[in-house]
Amino acid sequence: MISPGSQNVEQPDIAELRRVKNVGALVSMLADPSWQVRRAVVEALAGLGDAAAPAVFESLASRRDNEARIAAAVDTLVASSAAIGPALASLSEHPDTAVIADAIQIMGRRKMVEFTEALAAFTTHEDDVIAVCAIEALGRIGGRAAIESLIRTVGSGVFFRVFPAIDILGRSGDRRVVAALSKLLADPTYSAEAARALGRTAERAAVKPLLRLALSPADSITRVAILALGELLESYRNKFGAGPSGLEAVLKEEASDELVRRILRAGSTLDTNESLAACQVLGALGRPEAVPFLEQLLSGAPKLAAAASGALKSFNLEAENSILAALKHGDSARRLALLPAVMRAQSASALGPILQDPSPEVRALTLDTLARLGNPAVLPEIFAALEDTHASVSHAATAAAQTLGTREARVMAAAKLKSEKPLVRRSALRILGYFGDDSATEAMLEALQDEDARVRETAIQALPYLEDPRAEAALMVVCESADPRLRAQAMRALSNLTAKDAAGPKLIEGLKDADPWVRYYACQSLGKIVYQAAVPEVAELLGDPAGQVRVAAVEALSHLKGDAARAAMRAAAASEDADVARAALLGLGLLGSLYDLPALEAAANSPDTATRLIALAALNQFSSSAVLPTIAAALSSTEEQVRATGFSLLQARPDPEATSILIRALDGPEEAAARAALLTPSPGRLPGLLAALETCGDDRAHALVGILAKLTGSAPRKALFSAMALHNPAARRAAANLLGLLQDSEAREHLADAAENDPDQGVRAICALALEE
Repeated sequence: MISPGSQNVEQPDIAELRRVKNVGALVSMLADPSWQVRRAVVEALAGLGDAAAPAVFESLASRRDNEARIAAAVDTLVASSAAIGPALASLSEHPDTAVIADAIQIMGRRKMVEFTEALAAFTTHEDDVIAVCAIEALGRIGGRAAIESLIRTVGSGVFFRVFPAIDILGRSGDRRVVAALSKLLADPTYSAEAARALGRTAERAAVKPLLRLALSPADSITRVAILALGELLESYRNKFGAGPSGLEAVLKEEASDELVRRILRAGSTLDTNESLAACQVLGALGRPEAVPFLEQLLSGAPKLAAAASGALKSFNLEAENSILAALKHGDSARRLALLPAVMRAQSASALGPILQDPSPEVRALTLDTLARLGNPAVLPEIFAALEDTHASVSHAATAAAQTLGTREARVMAAAKLKSEKPLVRRSALRILGYFGDDSATEAMLEALQDEDARVRETAIQALPYLEDPRAEAALMVVCESADPRLRAQAMRALSNLTAKDAAGPKLIEGLKDADPWVRYYACQSLGKIVYQAAVPEVAELLGDPAGQVRVAAVEALSHLKGDAARAAMRAAAASEDADVARAALLGLGLLGSLYDLPALEAAANSPDTATRLIALAALNQFSSSAVLPTIAAALSSTEEQVRATGFSLLQARPDPEATSILIRALDGPEEAAARAALLTPSPGRLPGLLAALETCGDDRAHALVGILAKLTGSAPRKALFSAMALHNPAARRAAANLLGLLQDSEAREHLADAAENDPDQGVRAICALALEE
């Protein structure tokens, strides 16, 4: 049995305690010294729900001698599947204020809207700790009533309560907070925090009060306002994406020349964060008098140089000359920051000297930039970089030469075939093979006789892409080479041959080769070209003495259809060779038979992490939504890698149900991962978001509408307008708030219609306020 002090408890032991519902033993382990053990116990108790909740409540209320136990009990009740409302309400009336604070924390972390009124009352509690806990809980819950309570708190004048309320209001996403925060700008006690909070609102209405603050006589206040304006621009871009924004238009319209003068005058006194914000503001304003200040920053720290170069791009093309000058005289770190800002093809010639930078990272990025600029005048410098001894640089030079793709590039590549350096000859072959003309065929045939084995291998890999019949004939000859390394490369290359009927028989011959790597690549290639006639021969290799060949056989069978392939795959899934079994699990996923779902679901619950990950990936190959519960279970795993895999798989699935699972995960500890996954486009994303908006509350509606706003394309925008027609007033309020930020003609048309016709008074008020701006 497991002792409470154990440092290394096996996961199956905790699982057994959960299975037999030994709540007492599990609760006693909440104080275990091992964080990993406590986390596993929390998961077990939370999963037991109503069966475990009373004992956990008892522990939280009466056993206050161990901070680890208290924290674990709170975590358990936050994650519990039990209906804990009544017990939590009772706990919030406990005589111990520390217990009340824990109860409030649980309410907030579970986002229990039903406690909004009670939490609002706690914000005026005589104990500051309880009041602050209630403020933080209301911030987590959100919604109209919670925001109204927090707005009242910032007007209370109670120092220790106003500060946390300011911070939460700035992150609330509710436009009503702008007026309340703006009032605090006049109070020196709160002005700095209120300004920063306004910067986090992403609201256009925050521009005017911050501009007024920036013109304060005190330089210290001006610096606070500059920082807040920079944060406002950044938060707006984070919410709506990069590119010209409505907020920048308001800033340009409202900002005076005096603001620019104040920023420039304060320039030498600004710290790093303030200077970064100044770059954002000056870049948005685009006033020419700011250019000298920004040019000075180009010689500063890399982060500052990058911000200044980004700001200069918004002025005119002449500003790029300043960036080029800074590149010429800068160190490696500064060059890495500035190279992405070079945009003109004419600037390419100025980048040649940077290819002598001591940093290979800078040299490679310079070559990438030259490829992006597309100016063939720098081909000599690019081909000279093929001689670079650092692999990343020579690869970047090869890619740049392929991108520019002129006749001159072909001539230069042919000349490099005479280099004494094998690395250069290989790069030249890759360039010529990429172009694939007659001169490439001659070069490849000649390279097959090169003294360097890797040069010969490069030529072999290029042969399938050449249309000249001599290339295919040469490849078949290499298949019979006395050198097993060349035979293996030939087997690998055959998978790219256009004539599959010619490749198949030769690959089957390769399955019988004495060299295991030849057999390995023959298996792989047969799977890639889906050569069905090879199923019996490939299945025989499941017993090959070489492990890599057995795995390759499984991979090949996963691409080959038919009962024989499936039977062989199922047998491989039961193999004692872990690598073979895992490869077979993936193969079963590719074959996609519902018959194999139980085996894959069982593997997804394996105690072996690698097996679980493979099984999850295999399940994700099924289009059926029947696999979603198993993948969703990965989101609550104690292992970070498994949770990350679950999010990664769900974010790409087309089912609206997958989107619903990710939306529910917004309430859990992996909120950031769930939000990032929802921002990944997929066919089911918009239907899933709209379905959730139809039934959610205010806080969730704001979050979902914010996700809609960040998705690119016309479809998310149409979905945003569709949200204005949903039955749920919370969804319409959130959509109206966001349309008020967009403020283009189509958005204003929807706002005007809703301001007059929407049945919800709150929606009408939001729309009317937005139309007044």
